[in-house]
Order: sequence, then C-alpha cells, then structure tokens
Amino acid sequence: RSASLWSQLVAPPPLAPPDWIRSRTRRLFLVSLGVPVDLDEILPASKQKKLVLPSLNVSTLSPRTSTDSRSPELDLVAARHLCQTTDEALDGMTDEELKVHIAKLEGLEEAAKEALEYWKKRTDEKIGDREAFEGVIENLVKHARKVRK
Repeated sequence: RSASLWSQLVAPPPLAPPDWIRSRTRRLFLVSLGVPVDLDEILPASKQKKLVLPSLNVSTLSPRTSTDSRSPELDLVAARHLCQTTDEALDGMTDEELKVHIAKLEGLEEAAKEALEYWKKRTDEKIGDREAFEGVIENLVKHARKVRK
C-alpha cells in the first residue's frame, strides 16, 4: 500500500491546457459578479458539483475591530420585541427596570448604527467593484472591436 501511495504521490500530474469556459474559477468569478451562469451548458450532468462560495463567517469569539470584515450582529427579533413594549408595560416598570430597558434600547441603537455603517461601506465597495468590472469589460469590448477592424 505504501508503494502505491508513493507512486501516486511522485507521479507527474496530468497536464492538460486549462479550459477557461468550463473552469470552476470562471464560474466563481461570474457568480461573484452576479452574472447568471448556466451550469448545464458548462458541465455535463454527471460532473456537476455543488457551487460553494467562500464564506465570510469568522469565529465570533474575538471583538470586532474597525478593519473587521464580519457583519455586525443585529438581533431583529429582539429589537422588534423591545420596540413593541406598550405604554402600559412601561408604566408598570420600576425605575430600575426602566433603566435596564433604556440601556437595552441604547445598545440596540448602537448595534443598528454599526450595522448601517457596515452595510453602507459594503454597498460602496460593491458599487466601486461593479464600476471597475464594467470598465474592464468596456475596455475588452473596445479592444475586440479594434482587433476585428
């Protein structure tokens, strides 16, 4: 068994020219750009793999920093529950309960502001990426037209 594993390990890889049309890298690139990709045309039915995009999820043990790429946690169910507190419920709360409720609302407001800032920044980044890719595509089209003439 060791000999067969060793022979597989030292055997040269099959070198075939890359097929850009059917390449996984191209599919991932097009999907990340939001371009619809018809996998039936690209891959035969028996070779289709599940398309798994890289995840941005990172462990949530460390605190967020300003350069962190994770989206801030915002519990919408808890937010809705806190915001639907009735006047009667507020009237029935003690001063200490009101202070706790206010602290929760202020924490929720801060989390919502963080989420808004994060998603605005992400939106601006994506708009910039889209404009850059559109520029690249436009230049490629111009070059192709120039070459055809």
